[in-house]
Amino acid sequence: MPEDEASPDLSVRATSSRRQTTDDNQCSRSIDRMIAAGPLSHNGRTSSKRSLRCKELRALREFGKTLTDDRRLKSCGSKIRQGGFGEAEEVLETTVSCGRAWLCPTCAYHAARHQFRRLADMLMAWTSGGGAVALLTLTQSHCIEDELGTLWDRLGGGWAAMVRGSGWRADQGSFRLRGYVRVTEVVHHPHSGWNVHFHVFLLLDQPLDHQQLHQLKDRLTARFSRGIKAAGGQASWDGQHLDPIQSGSERRLASYYAKGTNARWKPDGSRTPMAILADLKETGEGLALWKEFGVAVTVAKRKRYSPSQGIANLVPNRP
Repeated sequence: MPEDEASPDLSVRATSSRRQTTDDNQCSRSIDRMIAAGPLSHNGRTSSKRSLRCKELRALREFGKTLTDDRRLKSCGSKIRQGGFGEAEEVLETTVSCGRAWLCPTCAYHAARHQFRRLADMLMAWTSGGGAVALLTLTQSHCIEDELGTLWDRLGGGWAAMVRGSGWRADQGSFRLRGYVRVTEVVHHPHSGWNVHFHVFLLLDQPLDHQQLHQLKDRLTARFSRGIKAAGGQASWDGQHLDPIQSGSERRLASYYAKGTNARWKPDGSRTPMAILADLKETGEGLALWKEFGVAVTVAKRKRYSPSQGIANLVPNRP
C-alpha cells in the first residue's frame, strides 16, 4: 500500500524545459521560507538555516533509488515525451512523480508544501470565523530496542481508543470539539531510538480556560494510555501535552509541523528519516535505520496528514 495520502499515486507532471527551470527556482527560494529551521548540530551541521536545496534533494533521490527495488521510486524524476508535434495537446516533456512522500526526497518536499498550505488555510479560516484551536501532542514510552513498526502500531492503537466510543462523543459535546487535523512525526535519537508521535490540531467552537484544558487532557490521555497499554506499550500523563494556539500563530505553526517528511537535524541529536538518508549518502552510516523505516511505511498504510471526517464542511471553500 502507498505510505502517504498527501500525494497521488504514480503521476506525470507536464513541463516544458522553461517551466521546469521556473519550478526549480521557486523550490530553491521557498524551501527555507516554508520550513521553520532551528539550530542544527548533528554531524557537524551548525547553520541555523540548514536545509536541503532542490539540487541536493534530486541527488538524494537518485541515491535513494540505489537502495530500493520499488519501481515507483526508481521512476521518480524520469522524463518522457508525450504528444505529437503540432497537436493541440502537445506536451514537450513530462516528469514522472512517484508520490511516495515518506521515502522520496523530492516528493517529500512537495508534500510538505502542500500540507503546509492546507493546514495553514484551515487554521486561519477557522480562527478568523471565531473558532479556537488547541494543539494536542501524543507520545509513548520508547527505547533504543523498540522497533519502529511496533511503536507505530501501538500509537495507532492508542489513537483508536481515544477517538472511538462514548468517551470521544462526550468530549465533543462537553468541550465543543468540532474536528481535528492529525500530523504524524517520526524522528530517531542515537540513545533513545525511534520516536513516532502525533501532533493534533483540535478545532473548538470557543477557547477553553485552564481548567477546561486540564479536564480535556485528562480525558483524552486516559483513553489514549489505555489503548497504548492494550497494544503492549506505555504512555504517561506527563508525556502528553494540550495547549491553546494563540491567534496569529497559525501559519508559523503550520510551517513547523509540515517539516516531518523533510531532512531535519535537531540540537539534541535526533533526526528525521530523510536526514538519516542524507547522512547515509554522506557518511555511509544509517543503512539499517533507513531500511527499517522503509519497511515500516511500506507494510502498512502510514498517513502523514489526517483530517477528521467532514472537516471540509466546517470550513467551506477550504481544502
